[in-house]
Amino acid sequence: MNDRIKMIVNRFLDLFLFALALLLLVAMARDIHMIFSIVFGTFDDRSISILIQEVLTFFMLFEFMILLFRYIQEGHHIPIRYLVYICITAVLRQILSAHGPALEILLYAIAILLLVATLILTHFAMSYIRGKKDKTPIGKVNMRQEMDKLLGDDLDLHG
Repeated sequence: MNDRIKMIVNRFLDLFLFALALLLLVAMARDIHMIFSIVFGTFDDRSISILIQEVLTFFMLFEFMILLFRYIQEGHHIPIRYLVYICITAVLRQILSAHGPALEILLYAIAILLLVATLILTHFAMSYIRGKKDKTPIGKVNMRQEMDKLLGDDLDLHG
């Protein structure tokens, strides 16, 4: 009975994720239309700012689409590095679109540095754990399997 409930919940989850993917595709199509209308329309200083915002928004939507596909590919699991990539993209978008005081931009840059450091540390932690032999007794937590669940198995960016 428990497996049946899990299967039903997964089906509903897949249905909602499919609806979300469709909405993201519509939003991406709208952004592409807006980008083309700005590029091939009248071009002024305000258009450049809007163009930058639209391109950055498109990349955010693209990252979310990749995240959805990875979630389905990984068996309803998202490696943490994909969430960090989205955070980096969001902070970059904020830096490029909202030109605030220098201290604010410096804090955003520090946030990006911390996120990149997180990626590097998780990569080295994963390499260290994968390099060690698994000496876990039966019934205990397998650290390598837990890190694989957390980070995912592959090391590529979007593959």
